[in-house]
Amino acid sequence: MDSKTPPSWDEYQRELEQKQNKTLFNILPGGLQRLLYGSLVAEIESADQRRQEIEKEYHSLNKSAREITSTVEEMIRGPRRRGEPLPSEAQESLRTLEEIRADLSGLLQDNKQFLRTSEQTTAESLRSDVKELESYLKAKREQDAEISEIQGAIEALESEIQAECSAEGLLSEETESELRERVSKAEGWITSAKEDIETRQLSETDLERFDELFERTSGLRQRVTIYNESQTEDTYKSLIGRLESEVPELKHEVEQSREEGVPLPREHDEIVCELDPLLESIADFLSSRSTEYISAKQEDELRQYGSILQRTRKFVNAKSAFDNQIEVLEEWADELKSTVEDIFNERSYLATPEQRCYEKRFDEAQSRVVKTEENIDLNLLANSDRSRFESIASEIANIRGQLEGYNQKLIEQQRDKYEETFSGFGDDDLSLNAEQELAVYRNDIHNQVIAGAGTGKTFSLSCRVKYLVEEGVSEDDILAMTFTRKAATEMSDRLDEMFDISGVETSTLHSFGNRALNEIDPTLVQIEDQSRLREVGRLIRSLYQADQEFRKHYDEFLELYKEANLKDDDKERRDFLNSLRYKSDTTLRGEEVQSRFNEEKDAHTSVADLLFKHDISYHYRKYAAWAGNPKDQAYIPDFSLPEHNIVIEYLPSEPTRQRKRWYNQKRSRDEVEKIFEGTDQTLLIVSGDQTDPSRVETVVKTQLEKLGVTFESPLRGKALRDETYEHNICWRDVESTFAEFVKKAKTNRINPEDQLDNLSESEDEELYHFSHAATRLLQEYQSVYDRYNAYDFVDMIVMATDAIKSGEIDNIAQFRHVMVDEFQDLNLVQIEFVQALLSRHDDARLFAVGDDWQSIYGFKGARPDYFIDFADHFSPAVETRLETNYRCPPSVVKAGNDLIKNNEAKTDKTVTAHKSLETTPRVHLVPGSDDFQYRRNGIKKIVQLVKSSVRESDRKPNDVMVLARNQSGSPFIREISKRLRDADIPVGGENGVEVTKAHQAKGKEAGHVIIANAAGGMSDGFPPTERDRSLTQLVEIDTGSHMDEERRLFYVALTRAEERLDIQSRVDQQSPFLDEIQNHVITDSTVIDPDAERTTITVTAEDTREAKPFWNSRQLGTLVTKDGYKLKFVIEDEATDIPLLEEEHQYRIDDVVVGEYEGDPQFQIDADTSVTPVDSLTSN
Repeated sequence: MDSKTPPSWDEYQRELEQKQNKTLFNILPGGLQRLLYGSLVAEIESADQRRQEIEKEYHSLNKSAREITSTVEEMIRGPRRRGEPLPSEAQESLRTLEEIRADLSGLLQDNKQFLRTSEQTTAESLRSDVKELESYLKAKREQDAEISEIQGAIEALESEIQAECSAEGLLSEETESELRERVSKAEGWITSAKEDIETRQLSETDLERFDELFERTSGLRQRVTIYNESQTEDTYKSLIGRLESEVPELKHEVEQSREEGVPLPREHDEIVCELDPLLESIADFLSSRSTEYISAKQEDELRQYGSILQRTRKFVNAKSAFDNQIEVLEEWADELKSTVEDIFNERSYLATPEQRCYEKRFDEAQSRVVKTEENIDLNLLANSDRSRFESIASEIANIRGQLEGYNQKLIEQQRDKYEETFSGFGDDDLSLNAEQELAVYRNDIHNQVIAGAGTGKTFSLSCRVKYLVEEGVSEDDILAMTFTRKAATEMSDRLDEMFDISGVETSTLHSFGNRALNEIDPTLVQIEDQSRLREVGRLIRSLYQADQEFRKHYDEFLELYKEANLKDDDKERRDFLNSLRYKSDTTLRGEEVQSRFNEEKDAHTSVADLLFKHDISYHYRKYAAWAGNPKDQAYIPDFSLPEHNIVIEYLPSEPTRQRKRWYNQKRSRDEVEKIFEGTDQTLLIVSGDQTDPSRVETVVKTQLEKLGVTFESPLRGKALRDETYEHNICWRDVESTFAEFVKKAKTNRINPEDQLDNLSESEDEELYHFSHAATRLLQEYQSVYDRYNAYDFVDMIVMATDAIKSGEIDNIAQFRHVMVDEFQDLNLVQIEFVQALLSRHDDARLFAVGDDWQSIYGFKGARPDYFIDFADHFSPAVETRLETNYRCPPSVVKAGNDLIKNNEAKTDKTVTAHKSLETTPRVHLVPGSDDFQYRRNGIKKIVQLVKSSVRESDRKPNDVMVLARNQSGSPFIREISKRLRDADIPVGGENGVEVTKAHQAKGKEAGHVIIANAAGGMSDGFPPTERDRSLTQLVEIDTGSHMDEERRLFYVALTRAEERLDIQSRVDQQSPFLDEIQNHVITDSTVIDPDAERTTITVTAEDTREAKPFWNSRQLGTLVTKDGYKLKFVIEDEATDIPLLEEEHQYRIDDVVVGEYEGDPQFQIDADTSVTPVDSLTSN
């Protein structure tokens, strides 16, 4: 068959006939037709058979289609005409229609060649009819469902609108908007449904059903729209009627009382009972949406009535209250007038008992006046009433204002006045507590604020400044002095950031003294620190050559000093050299680099050590008199080589310069080079921008060699150890002691010449010769400074004090308010300086903040006794205590209280903790069979604590602080720092663990504080061993016992802790301070329990020595625990069954004696001890 399908049966038949005619098919008998043309015969037979089948199917579908369409059209004719929902039977026939239409489609699509053309036309027509009927049924079904759902929604909305409109009051804006929106949604729903269905074959009647729904929603919209307006109109008419009738009558009734001040015509409550309902009605009306539906004129009329009623009510309230109060006030005014006259006649400062007595009476009167003003609007009253009250109030206020000593009342008023001013600072929402408020608002002549550790003294001091400024004190009438530049900068920053105050002078005592001296003589030069020490050294050498008397005393002293202090022990000398190497800020010659920046420390120590090792004479940071004080400032170069007239200056890199504060900046390269113009000095500049600190030594050596400096073979090994040790002991320490004598003599205002005759050479030969030599040096020192026109820190304060007293600098030294931080640390000359400042203003006030519990600078001449006995030196005085610690946990605060109770001289206070953190400080007892072993074990323990804190507790390294008693001669600080760095834990800087000495921790805090070596009887312990006497005692003042100051230092260390406190101590050699706080700590033993007689340990033998005949033992050595702690051991002679231990082997030792040797712990293995190799335990 041809691949192209014939379009109809008619055409298909013609094609078959044409095939027959083209061959001999028609003339052949049947048998030959099938034989020769079998495929054509088969096609003809198949086509005839298929035609018969299709014709039958066609007639069947024709009949079914006509029957179903006729039936369905009959069912839908009526509902279609009336627009009603179709009967269910019509919808059920939809499937039948779909099936017939599918069958017709299949017939037409697959079997066209078997249908005649007329049959195809009929089938197509039937299929179209069925499809149209099917589409209508679907559209009608969808419309019926949609309309049913919309009708339900409209009915629900009708019910809700009915409920809202039936309630009292107007529809709220929200409710009205919501109802309108829901109506709009319903309308949109209808529109959307109609648009979707309009294109289908629905009748016009069907579509009209949507219009009926629109009419219902329009009605709902109209009802919502007019409801509020209608309600408002009715309410307004009723309310205005009442007001027009009652308001004029009430107003007229009280008119005489308002104009003439006569009593009210009726009782207060009776009048108010008529006023309040009217006011409430107006308020309710105006606070509702009613104002949207009345005119502006109508609203204004209501407000006018409300204003009349409000004024009337306020007047009635004021008049009633006034009449009740005025007679009482008049009686009290007469009584107070008599009392005040008595007080004024005495003309004395009101002591606390008297003040309390008077305050109670005055507070009652003043309180009534204040309450009358606060509670009664006097402007509402008649002129006669106001005049009557103003006369009484003025009289009482005048009396109160004259009471200068009426302190407590003023403080209470100021608390209320400044509550907002001093609240809500920073992330912690800082506010003044009651104690701090008392300190801020008290304003006696001398105000002492005893501020315990962590009690917010800096915050209080800042608020005090703000308070004074708010009270009208000019900013330039306030001087705030601190001890350190850091504290001064912090104070200045706080005032600026918290209160926008920048005009108050915040300065260190020395900075202000320096400014005062510059005011007198700008050419004066300040020489201090290393330069002062260098000058002392130069004077010793000069006097030694020129003054026979000095030389005699100096030689005698030096011999005695060497005998007492110079040791021949090679190990001690080696340890001394190592201690210097571990100090990044100290040269081999013992000079301290005065910089906190590692770059400068490394550069300076590299240059100094290079010169020292090669025996090249140099001065470090020594005042250069030859420079002539350029720009009226002393020139103090880094290094001077006097034998070569060469000066070496290290200029730090730009990043370091940017981090430095302005007062620590060095001169620029151009400024330095200008100093050398026209001199015989040669300048060698090393730039940190061009040279890494690690290469400074090489660069300097190369440049010096070019300048003709010869470098001999450097000191090494034993020669370096001996030279370093002997220079520091015989020269550096001696030089420092003489410098200390000079400083103390000037600080304490003592002339040692007056006491030389009291010394006995036979009783203390060393002290005798030193004091004579030092006194002579003191005289020369002052003479030289006079020639230089120079001064040091002590001179600065003394000279400034004299200038202030003389009135020479009143233009910069007259302050109404002098504020001093850390007052307990003032020395005598500084106290006299403060007193001089106070003397220059007729009404000067002192605000002294401090804490004698934290006075730790006795070695600098600090006089805590002036703070403890403050009122004896600054009278009249008032004392305020800040006793709420915001820093430390309760256990630390309580420990601190118990600790300081043991001091002989102290202010009495009980500090309490603001925090509720439950934590207990831990004391870790570390053993050691000798000092070296103990220090090693102690350092290991501290490093473990830091690691645990940083790694296990997830604490940041810069929130951990390790404190030791001192740094000089102690391995704790340097070794701990080294071990932490080896463990990749940063040390120092902004992000590292702070490992420092306790003195440097003052003013700081950390979440975790670890106190190292809280042991007694050690030179670097807490407390350190005390020397029998001081060489500088001739110029010292007794400021209390050594133990008192050490206890205060330990208190400072304790109270740096914000969360956790650990204290490392020594077994059997604990600090006495630990006994004083034992109720507040938990004690842990490391390695061994010191109270146990025997114990069991698993250890490794590190080194062993078999006994010699005279040892009375079989073996000695050192054992190492699994945690790395070390202790010595001994196997006693009687323990003959115990095998000797082998090095690097591990053992379990049962029932070993916890003994001691020369006071230090060690393990003693006797006959009752059993020793088992760990390998044996494993195999078993």
